[in-house]
Amino acid sequence: MSDFYRHLLSRDGLENEGLTPYPQLDQVSAAMVVDAEDARFLDEGLGGIYMANRIAALDDPTTTFTVFDWTIWEEGPGVKSIYPANPTVGKAGGMVLRADSVAELAGKIGADPETLTKTVDAYNAAVRSGNRTGATPPRTDGAEPATPLDAPPFMAITLAVGITATMGGLLVDANMQVRDANDQPMPGLYAAGGTTGGLEGGGALGYVGGLIKATTKGLIAAEATSRT
Repeated sequence: MSDFYRHLLSRDGLENEGLTPYPQLDQVSAAMVVDAEDARFLDEGLGGIYMANRIAALDDPTTTFTVFDWTIWEEGPGVKSIYPANPTVGKAGGMVLRADSVAELAGKIGADPETLTKTVDAYNAAVRSGNRTGATPPRTDGAEPATPLDAPPFMAITLAVGITATMGGLLVDANMQVRDANDQPMPGLYAAGGTTGGLEGGGALGYVGGLIKATTKGLIAAEATSRT
């Protein structure tokens, strides 16, 4: 019950409705996410829902940034998603910080230039060497492959977490009939879609998809009720 279906958004969306619930910054954030210590603290390759849950669990979720470069913003994930962050963030009034060097960018986000530069250098070294699991923390190639951050201008966007629904929910059987505390079916009570639990979450915060759950479980529940 502790996991949610969430996405990463621009922190400017807390005050600007034009930046929520889109554009989502999941794919751009797959470059690098840093915390208040100017360091990576999660595996960006596990995707936006995983990152959003990790950020939301911080004592202060508003201290995080996504850091990326020109290539990612202009030729990569920044423009290739269904609802691309580039140019939507800027057009909606969100701030995209830019600098010619990582050290200069650090000053714009209130980070320590030396620490952020070391963070980027360590990330780049792990990506180029191919030893991404040896990075701290590891950087896998799941939702978005890792690429070096080496094409200025370097950029950053402040992050916030948009929460949609819990991943936990009611316990159901194969007919989508709700089970009680004694694991017995509750007469006449069925559940489907996001109201049910047991299919998502876990260590890597696996997400199946709201429409998939709604259509398949809804159909099973409908068929089961038609038989009663």
